[in-house]
Amino acid sequence: MLRIVIDAVGNKHGGGATVLLEVLRAAFAHDGLREVTLLASPLEFRKFAIPYHKKLRILDVSTAESGSGRVSWAIFGLDHFLNKLDFDVFLGLNGIGPLIRKVPSLVLIQNSLPYSREGLKRCTWGVRLRMALIRRITQRSAIVADHILVQCEPMRKAIAEAFDISVEGISAFTPSSPILPLYTSSSSRLSSLRSETENWKILYVGNASPHKNLEVVAQGLRQFPELNRPKWYVTLPGDFT
Repeated sequence: MLRIVIDAVGNKHGGGATVLLEVLRAAFAHDGLREVTLLASPLEFRKFAIPYHKKLRILDVSTAESGSGRVSWAIFGLDHFLNKLDFDVFLGLNGIGPLIRKVPSLVLIQNSLPYSREGLKRCTWGVRLRMALIRRITQRSAIVADHILVQCEPMRKAIAEAFDISVEGISAFTPSSPILPLYTSSSSRLSSLRSETENWKILYVGNASPHKNLEVVAQGLRQFPELNRPKWYVTLPGDFT
């Protein structure tokens, strides 16, 4: 019976939370797992609930919430923490893994921005420096890891090229999308979206970071004849808080 440690420190909302919940669901259903130890951001920082399960043990890591804390955690904090635990397999959900090989380890690389030249060109110098640091830390962990996980085939090829490693050591797994509960609110913000029936509707859910190229989408939509132009609806962080 295996004991697995999952590092999900920093997974507090959005895609990171979705992936974590899917991993936990699969772990709970696996008869060969005896215990799952989850290293997580404290409850007060998370915007989602982690379901209770008899196999699950949650250890909050409050020291990694700041920018410097995250770097410290990645460079030596994780290894120091793992030395206190007994386990058989490690899974890092943020591209970070132990730098000292103790047990078989896997790292999941979710953030594609550090490996996209086109995306980085759209970012400020501050973001580029942060992405360069993330890339360096991730590379160190990935080289030590027994296997690397990504979410799509293009990302698999990008990581292999960026780190000069074989694609055979990288697997792509497309995450599934959870079924959301039926939203029955009569919010005025949604009324125009629901009432539009004549044209196609495009809904963008995300943020307005420069590399998302929202202005390019707007320019493209203006190329449509006005009568047939799709209606574009955008939700950004804070829209529905």
